[in-house]
Amino acid sequence: LFYKRSNNRQQHAFEVAVLLDNSGSMSRLADELKQALVLLAEVLRRLEVKLAVVRFGRAHGQVVLKGLQEPFSAQALQLALEAMTFDEGTYSASACEFVAREVFKDAGSANPSSGSSQTPVPAAAAAAAGLGAEDGAGTVHH
Repeated sequence: LFYKRSNNRQQHAFEVAVLLDNSGSMSRLADELKQALVLLAEVLRRLEVKLAVVRFGRAHGQVVLKGLQEPFSAQALQLALEAMTFDEGTYSASACEFVAREVFKDAGSANPSSGSSQTPVPAAAAAAAGLGAEDGAGTVHH
């Protein structure tokens, strides 16, 4: 990312999705999670990197709290943080699949309609208290 800002010839547009674990075990880390997300969002904003925020918990209950195309604002980030309830499970594999399918659905191809020839480069980071092992039926085994 830092190379992107120092080299004007870079032809990639980085896109970052942050996955937030909405499980009960994350409630004890709520303050740290909020501080980390605010700091990361500010750094990415200054680097002009698109940011998406996704809440996950249930196997099929992922929610995009801030999309990649939404402009960054303090209000958007505040709404995302207020949407954290810390009362679900930890279905991290389902969340990763959701992000690949829904958030990064156009990754790897330049968007000619936007007037940009930059190719999106997706990256994802997860904040989770633990990782459960999901079986094919979406059941988590800790």
